[in-house]
Amino acid sequence: MNNCVVSIEILTGSNYNKWKQDLEFSLGIVDLDLALREDKPVVNAESTPEEKQLLAKWERSNRLGLIAIKRTVSEHLLSGLPETTSAKEILDAIGNRYRVSDNAEYGYLMKELNMRYGNNGGVREFILKMVHV
Repeated sequence: MNNCVVSIEILTGSNYNKWKQDLEFSLGIVDLDLALREDKPVVNAESTPEEKQLLAKWERSNRLGLIAIKRTVSEHLLSGLPETTSAKEILDAIGNRYRVSDNAEYGYLMKELNMRYGNNGGVREFILKMVHV
């Protein structure tokens, strides 16, 4: 788990999409994304041992997911988030804060694609930058 969380770039606000993809991948690869995918299972006195085991697995996933989210978000961004005990809820709250409209993203990409080579740097770097965009 530790190596996966270390590879997640700290959320600064402008890198939300990449941060979310990295977080979901890292939690998924170590099978801790159950709390992000499903709601908390309801267990009562008549529940089967399998249902109780699923609840224990969900609680572990939720606890470690919250830790991973809080470790990869800048301190100043955490202060404005609601206090919650669910990793899914805090991820949704972060998503609502940093939701970028598609038109803004399209405009940014079109601006980047209209860049011109200006003899500052090599042609190779320019081509690689265009391929990246």
